[in-house]
Amino acid sequence: MFDVGFWELVIIAVMALVVVGPERLPLLLGKVGRWVGKARAYVATLRGDIEREVQKAEKVVAENDALLKLKEATELARKQAADVKQTMDRPAGTAVDKLMGRDTTNEPSSANNDSESTIENDPAGLPKPLSENRD
Repeated sequence: MFDVGFWELVIIAVMALVVVGPERLPLLLGKVGRWVGKARAYVATLRGDIEREVQKAEKVVAENDALLKLKEATELARKQAADVKQTMDRPAGTAVDKLMGRDTTNEPSSANNDSESTIENDPAGLPKPLSENRD
């Protein structure tokens, strides 16, 4: 943290010896040692608290991401379920009728009646080939 080298420490020790004196220097060094120990303990506690808070925040972010993905998957499943329901609600013969060229509206038309009279159906409801229809 602080860039203090060996020679800086020697200069500080010599100045402390001159200012405080040799009688009180051991007491002063003991107090400084206790203060340094308390400061280290405080920094270690602070570092642990910060790490715990960061872990909690990361956990919340991960949960939010998972919840967002779950919501997207739920919405996609709902859309697909609606598509399936819509497909299931359609009349069963609609697709076959369109392929056969039949009119699927409720209004009978003369073209529809003419085409049904010229095309003979087999028991399965499928038209016979054109070659068999010609008599």
